[in-house]
Amino acid sequence: MTLTEEQVDALAELSESKKSSRAALIREAIDCYLEQFSSIDVSAFGLWKQDPVDSLEFEESIRNEWD
Repeated sequence: MTLTEEQVDALAELSESKKSSRAALIREAIDCYLEQFSSIDVSAFGLWKQDPVDSLEFEESIRNEWD
């Protein structure tokens, strides 16, 4: 994958202003991205633990919405 010309130009400007290499800035950006998305809890196990619902009753209520 390649960067657009605009991305390269913006990265070059940022690199100069921060006195850092473009590679270092890209690594930093990737680290921030991974950190942001690694903290998202995607588990659904026990999601309804606090609100126990009979699964058959729930399924029937959902299907009744279609009538």
